[in-house]
Amino acid sequence: MPTTTNLHRAFRDVPTNHPLPPLMPYQRCACGACRECRENAKWDRIFARHAIKEREQPGLYGCALNDL
Repeated sequence: MPTTTNLHRAFRDVPTNHPLPPLMPYQRCACGACRECRENAKWDRIFARHAIKEREQPGLYGCALNDL
C-alpha cells in the first residue's frame, strides 16, 4: 500500500516557468473526396436532423408534482 508521502509526490504540482503557446482553431479538410470529409458530411447531416427535433418548446414539460 502506498504511503501518504508517495501519494503527495505523485500528485504534486509541476512548476511551469513558461507560458503555453496559444491554441490554433481546428480546421477540417475541405476537399470533399477523402474518407474523413465523407464521414464529416454524414455526421453533419445526422446531427442536423436531430437538432431540429430536440428543440425545446415552452410549456411542453410540466412539473411532475402537479399530478399529486
